[in-house]
Amino acid sequence: MSSTHPQVEAYLDDLARMLADIDPGERDDILASVREHLDAEIAAGHGSDAVVNATLLRLGPPEQVAAAARTNTSGAVRRTSGLIRVASLATALATLPGLLLMLWVKVTGLRQAGVTPLEPGWPEEVSLFALNGVEALYLMLLCAPVWLVGLGCAVASEGLQRRTRQRLIWAGPTGFFAVLVTLQPEGPSIVGAFALLVLVVAIAAVGLACRAVWREAENPVALEP
Repeated sequence: MSSTHPQVEAYLDDLARMLADIDPGERDDILASVREHLDAEIAAGHGSDAVVNATLLRLGPPEQVAAAARTNTSGAVRRTSGLIRVASLATALATLPGLLLMLWVKVTGLRQAGVTPLEPGWPEEVSLFALNGVEALYLMLLCAPVWLVGLGCAVASEGLQRRTRQRLIWAGPTGFFAVLVTLQPEGPSIVGAFALLVLVVAIAAVGLACRAVWREAENPVALEP
């Protein structure tokens, strides 16, 4: 028998009202699961009123089912929230140190050379432990496994908006590309200025993406399909 029985429909209506404040997708999944369970139980008993009453009694009042559903949902949210935080931290640790090192190298080099970003004369090496931009690239490569961990957590998390997840996924390639661009040899002033601009934009983009992901960890609900 179908769960169009009046008692079943009233039960599901009450349950839907008690779950009105949770994510609509999760609420629909819960109601569909309860309806499927009721369909199977009632069909096995040939759909008599006595079977319907006994099935609803065994299932428990809507308040009890709603409370159990909230407990399960909260547990999933907590696990998802943890994945989101790991994704944000891993991405930041894998990208920002190399980007900031490159920025330090370039800014310090400009100061030593006595040039402005619009003038040629980018030095290849500076006094900060005799580091140059290649070390920043090596640092990015060494941190690649950390970024992969963050990528896995971002993909596995169900509590991120699609746009935020995409920003986080692209943070690693964006940072690596920015370091490669900034490694270009000395050239016309416009090239040096563009390289520095790319580096600053990449740092801002990665930082904002990680911040957005961390904030969504406070409310990990997929708001977009």
